[in-house]
Amino acid sequence: MGPEIIGLAAACCSAVAAIGSIVVAWLIFAGQKTLSQRQLIVPLWEYMTKVESVRDASGLVIPAQVIRTANTLELIAICCEGEMIDKQVILRVFRNQYMFHFLSIDSIVEVIDGIGKNGHDFLMANHRASIAFYKQLEELHLKGDAL
Repeated sequence: MGPEIIGLAAACCSAVAAIGSIVVAWLIFAGQKTLSQRQLIVPLWEYMTKVESVRDASGLVIPAQVIRTANTLELIAICCEGEMIDKQVILRVFRNQYMFHFLSIDSIVEVIDGIGKNGHDFLMANHRASIAFYKQLEELHLKGDAL
């Protein structure tokens, strides 16, 4: 029985060491994932700070700015959806801006020159990730002061 017990103890030690290695590898992976997700904040910050009003001073819609803004919102939404970026950081940094710019496009009721759709229809046709992300932000916003 002696050698069997030693063999069993060695097997148990090997199993514990293997589990420990897996846990350490997982922790390293999780840390690297978070770091790489947060490194994308700077480029997205650049995109978001370049977003301007979709209307000029006289209130006319600027089609190029509508497209640029919608594409920026879609990029942020897809990055969150694909877990390429830390969603919590995006919520903290861009939530209010994102909601403002989304609504500025969604509320365009006139047909946009060169696009042939109003703001809502343009978003529905081409920017579905933005819509889904906006709905998540809106839900969080509405629950923000809940008891």
